[in-house]
Parts: sequence; C-alpha cells; structure tokens
Amino acid sequence: MPKIGSRKVHALLFLFAFTGCHGDGALLRFRSVSLGDGLSVYLGAGGNSVALDTNDGVMLVDTKLLWGATELRHAIARQSPSPVRLVVYTHYHLDHASGTAAFPRRARVAAHRNVAADLTKFTSQFGVNVTDTVPPDLLIDAVTPLSMGGEEIVLVPTPGGHTNGDLAIWLPARRVLVVGDLWSNGYFPHADPNGSGSFLRWVDSIDQLAAFPAARVIPGHGEVGGPADLTQLKNYLHNLRDALTPLVKAGFSEQEAAASLDLADLGLRPLPFLSSHEGAVHGMYDELLHQ
Repeated sequence: MPKIGSRKVHALLFLFAFTGCHGDGALLRFRSVSLGDGLSVYLGAGGNSVALDTNDGVMLVDTKLLWGATELRHAIARQSPSPVRLVVYTHYHLDHASGTAAFPRRARVAAHRNVAADLTKFTSQFGVNVTDTVPPDLLIDAVTPLSMGGEEIVLVPTPGGHTNGDLAIWLPARRVLVVGDLWSNGYFPHADPNGSGSFLRWVDSIDQLAAFPAARVIPGHGEVGGPADLTQLKNYLHNLRDALTPLVKAGFSEQEAAASLDLADLGLRPLPFLSSHEGAVHGMYDELLHQ
C-alpha cells in the first residue's frame, strides 16, 4: 500500500472534519460548474476556484490546497490550451492559495496588500508549509481595473472580515462577483483571529459587495449563488450587530446578551471547528465591548 505523507494526512483530516457533518461531503468533492463563455468554477478540494479563459491566457482565482491543485490544473487544461497568466488570491488561507505551486511559475500573482504580511505569521496550515506557497507579486490596496484578452477584471480590496486581506473580483461584463470566504454559501461567518478578522469590518465589506449589480456570486465555499443569497449573510451580520450593540452599552455580559438575542432563523448552518452562531456572537460582542 502506498504511503501518504503526514502533511497530506493533516490536510485530508481537516477537509473531512470540514465536511463531515454534511452527509454527501459536497465541500470536499472536486466538481466543475460552467458559467458559459470560458468561465468555470471548480468547487471542493479546498476553496472554490474560478478560471476565466481569455485571448491572453487564463485568469485563475484561488488555487485550492496543494493536494487538490493537480486535479485543478488538469481540469483547466481541458477547458483551455492557454496558460494561466494571472492568479488572484482572495485571502491568505492555504486552502485557497497553496495550490499555485502546482502550476508553471509564469503567472503573476495578485492579492490584497495585507496578504504578504499574513503569510509570514505562521509556518504551516492545513498540513501545507507556507514555503510551498507562491507569494503575491502584485499587491492591491485600491480598486484596480485590469484588461486581459479583452476581458475587464476589477480587483476590489475590502475592509476585511474573514481576514484583514479579503479581496473580491468583479467581472462587470458578466455581472459575476467572486468574494472568497467573505461569503460561504449557507454557512455562518468565521472571523479568523490569526488573520486579524473582524465581524464589525465584515458588516462594511458585505455592504460593499452587496452594492455590485451582480447576477451571480461565487463564494469561497459552497454552491454558486446570487445576490439574494449574499443578502442572507448581510441581514445576519446587520441584525447581530444591531441587536448586540445596545446590550453591550447596557452592560450585559456576553452570556446575558446571548440569552437575550432574538434573531430570526436565516437558515445558516455551522462549519465544524470553524464557524457557528455562538462563535459569531462571541466575536461581535468582544469587538463591540472593546471598540
């Protein structure tokens, strides 16, 4: 029986934990979804990836875990004979960014300016060494329109939320918005303390994203959705902030505030070990208390 390296075991254990409570393991299974005219989404095996085939090569948003990137590379090659010319990271987490090493190193790599520093904060994640990750060489700190093979691509740095380096990608001609882990379809939000995540800044980011006239929204995890699905998370974050703010000002403890909340069930569900309603309450309460 072939041996499996310990880093791959760690990555697989994470992914099975990540998906284990959802029956069919949809977040783990690698699948492709065509949005037509050279635009494809590759779900599972890490974060969702998006490939746009242009006359000047392929733009690839997020490259999955290193262990899922080989399958991603083969899938993109079936979509287009063109090389990947531009890679964009939506944030620094290695389930989105470590797979770049599986591609020929001739692409530029764009990311929010904070991602370069975020990648120095740890040595490994999800069983992958940071030294295996290709760092960004195009750092974005303002809305940046690009033209690639006749396609307009807009890189949009946000105030953050999931991390302090969350970047969205807007394809105006297609009315497609790629948002990374600022929205995982159907799941509670998780603000990563190691990446300076913030639920309060997330409110500002979700308002920024919801203002785009998108027809389709591509999340960091889960199925492709639309603006109504993004509004689900927007409502949750606004309601949570607005409900907790007067309770914090009145001196309620976190436990008292949590017990007093009467939020409508918005249909969100937890990701094991990562996100939950309780975790969001704790994070938002703590930020309001110390702002």
